[in-house]
Amino acid sequence: MFGKKNSDNDLLIKRIKDCSLFEGFSGGEIRSLLEITHIRDYSEGEMIFTHNTIGLCFYIVVTGSVKIISEINGSQAVIKELAAGEHF
Repeated sequence: MFGKKNSDNDLLIKRIKDCSLFEGFSGGEIRSLLEITHIRDYSEGEMIFTHNTIGLCFYIVVTGSVKIISEINGSQAVIKELAAGEHF
């Protein structure tokens, strides 16, 4: 679940380098980020966090997509869908 295979690590490095927040980071700074990252696979429909959860993590969508969903009066609405390479 949290281990990094070489192919996963290579794709993660690419996603970090492509992320506008890390633009201009040196190779050493990217390596430092890699030391504190975890690749986590989520199942389709699995909730990552809920409204009012304290934000302790930064996420980059490495593969797949993430839907930001709001629930109002028992009805769910997709607010935004994030694709591979996007962050939240």
